Amino acid sequence: MSDNDLEYTFLGKIHRIISTTQLANICTYLFCFKQWIYWGTPTDVWFSEHIHQLVQPRFKQINQEHTLDLLQLMIDAVHSEKEGKLTPSEMFSNAFVFLTAGAETTSISLAYCTYRLARHSTIQEEIYNEIIQYWLPNIDYYDLVMNKLTKLDNFIREVFRMHPIVIQVLNRECMENTRIGQYNIEKGSLIQVDLHSINFNQDLWGFQSVDEFHLERYLEKRHPLANMGFGAGPRQCTGMRFALMEIKSCLTRLIKEYIIKPTGEEPYKLNIHEKFLIMPEKVCVRLVKRS
Repeated sequence: MSDNDLEYTFLGKIHRIISTTQLANICTYLFCFKQWIYWGTPTDVWFSEHIHQLVQPRFKQINQEHTLDLLQLMIDAVHSEKEGKLTPSEMFSNAFVFLTAGAETTSISLAYCTYRLARHSTIQEEIYNEIIQYWLPNIDYYDLVMNKLTKLDNFIREVFRMHPIVIQVLNRECMENTRIGQYNIEKGSLIQVDLHSINFNQDLWGFQSVDEFHLERYLEKRHPLANMGFGAGPRQCTGMRFALMEIKSCLTRLIKEYIIKPTGEEPYKLNIHEKFLIMPEKVCVRLVKRS
């Protein structure tokens, strides 16, 4: 495979969303010792090796034109003469974290979505009818999934509210001594957002019980920081829109072609595990082809 062909491989298609994350500092040190210590799962090693294969040709062709994407911006930052430029290991670690984190969080989100669709058949049919309403010949598929399907959008928001996946990275460093109410926060303190308390705060989410699944709660405008599944502010998740496009595209195709049903009469409980990500042990659903 030539250097140019790498742009059209699987990683070549997704490298345009590579950017920095808050885990970069940790993974930078891991990459520094990569040549001496075997670390991570086979998947981690596969990603790291292929990221190297993708990036190295661009390093060799610094004077040639490339797509102006986030990966190229990081490569340019490595070659920059300005103070505070990136090191190669920082760039590779950022790429690694973004790809691995983005892939698994999206798959977990889809698992929770199918679980909720199987449990709420009425909501599923409402979303199906909305898809059929806007599904026209020669339709702009991106416009459909991102702008037209409001019920699907509200459904995904409610899934994110009831099933947060990443909470540890939702923190900020206090940049100056601050007083909020009776609390003094010193400069340099790390403030961790309590996402669960926000997601299940009855005052933020209207009269419907926060322990129940309701799309109607999104018919009214909510506090802009009530739903922080992707963070908020200038350090909001860089891949948010891409992740939503993936999730909505997959669910749109799935719901249009299949009815998602539970595997048994009684709904089972999700066996939740929490390490870095909050995920179910497994999600089992049954697909029935629509006639």
